[in-house]
Amino acid sequence: MKYLAAVPTDDPATGGTYVPPKIPIEGIYNPAINPKVGSGGGTTIVGTMISRIISILLIVGTLVCLIYLIMGAIMWITSGGEKAKVEEARSKISYAVMGLVLLATSWAVMLLLQHFLGLSIFGGEGFTLPTP
Repeated sequence: MKYLAAVPTDDPATGGTYVPPKIPIEGIYNPAINPKVGSGGGTTIVGTMISRIISILLIVGTLVCLIYLIMGAIMWITSGGEKAKVEEARSKISYAVMGLVLLATSWAVMLLLQHFLGLSIFGGEGFTLPTP
């Protein structure tokens, strides 16, 4: 079992070294540190980080596509019938829809990987590999 190390001090009564009581390191709780730190050899933290990054990228990508779609719709409405502006708005709308389709496809592929390979990508404990 690991214990806290001795901490040097200037106290002459202890000979310049303070030796704390024998407290096991596992028994120390720091509320500022995630309780998962130190458990699982770090794989759970990395897995959780990967899961959150994937989720955040999907959410941000969806929001960007929706904003692009709304911008294209506003451009179409304010084009005043000019062919060049209508074509530009139409291309913006089609690119936004293609982006949404691509995001939906990537989400579906992630769900298939999660189901068939036994991975946990979205939610739960994060990106974890199955154990035998």
